[in-house]
Amino acid sequence: GYMSIVPNIAGFVVAMRIFEFLIHSGVVWLEVILYAIVVITMTAANIWAIVQTDVKRMLAYSSVSHAGFVMAAILIGTTQANTGLFLYWALFSFTNLGAFTMLWMSRQKELLPGQSSDHSFEKFSGLFRTALLQAVMMSLFMFSLAGVPPFALFWGKLYMIGAAVSGGFTVLALIMALNSAIAAFYYLKLIVYMLMREPIQGNQTYLDNASISLKTIVGMAALATIFSFIVVSPLIEFIGGFVYNSGY
Repeated sequence: GYMSIVPNIAGFVVAMRIFEFLIHSGVVWLEVILYAIVVITMTAANIWAIVQTDVKRMLAYSSVSHAGFVMAAILIGTTQANTGLFLYWALFSFTNLGAFTMLWMSRQKELLPGQSSDHSFEKFSGLFRTALLQAVMMSLFMFSLAGVPPFALFWGKLYMIGAAVSGGFTVLALIMALNSAIAAFYYLKLIVYMLMREPIQGNQTYLDNASISLKTIVGMAALATIFSFIVVSPLIEFIGGFVYNSGY
């Protein structure tokens, strides 16, 4: 397990290095194109996520936005940025896994009246009153995705934006920060629904599919999300060592 990850990371870093070498080889249009791709991916996916009425689709578009955010590392091309890429991706993976597992547990056989889709925002209305634990879990993953401290992705965002600034990409850093702020809006919208809205009648969604294994996944993802600050520093050292050693 562990040892098989290591060559993969090393291989990926080498590929990134080659890509970076091409971009920083003075071929200006390559850098311009990548810059455009990064900014457009990040921003367009974010705006698309805002207009979604379905939580699952919102999370899907937001994932694309996070991918754009991470691709900025290739543009910045420093050891810090590459380390940030892996750190961000690791923190994002378990947060996203937790959020999608929560949705999987709440899928329904048939829709309730007034519900537009299986995972509509309305479905989560008043969840803090009807299913406190589930609402707390879902909020935790939303806080992490939104980059609220001290939860997982806050550290990834901090590190990536820091890498952009110290790599001399100040405008990019601002765009990244702005996109994180936009994203916070739609993640927190779900929490507002769970806290402020009246519950839909007959909404027993969370009891349908909560098997032991799914609960375990959510529990582990939640622990990782909450206690990520403990592992961030050793993780940075571990990844940083790899990135550095497989560098030029």
